[in-house]
Amino acid sequence: MKDRFFEEAKKESYLSDYDGAHLGAVAVYKNKFILARAHNTDKTNPTQYFYNRYRIKGKSDIMLKPPRSHAETQLFRKIRYLDIDFKDVVVYIYRELKDGTRAISKPCEGCEKLLRDLGVKVVCYTGNDSYVEERFK
Repeated sequence: MKDRFFEEAKKESYLSDYDGAHLGAVAVYKNKFILARAHNTDKTNPTQYFYNRYRIKGKSDIMLKPPRSHAETQLFRKIRYLDIDFKDVVVYIYRELKDGTRAISKPCEGCEKLLRDLGVKVVCYTGNDSYVEERFK
């Protein structure tokens, strides 16, 4: 089942217009169906700007750059108003480099905070040669 959702996130990553790595994400409800799909983009986003403060850690210039929207942030904007228990939502994230190589797509500190704030308890993401499932406490 997880392979199916990672495949959907991979397809979504191909829609990214970001100049760097392409990321796709899907939010899955009760391991049955996809609530929403999203990808990273070169467009700016006020939600991303807010959560970038959690990414600073030694990157003093990060708040000066335009906040390019991460896939998780785009996903959040699509599902935040749903009347559901977000602990039943699993987020799948897929990252692919320009050369087509799969890469680590662990959410940054800001996106992890955003997902935790929403109530998401499980995130699955690509590793270099594997898939990783992370449970938030």
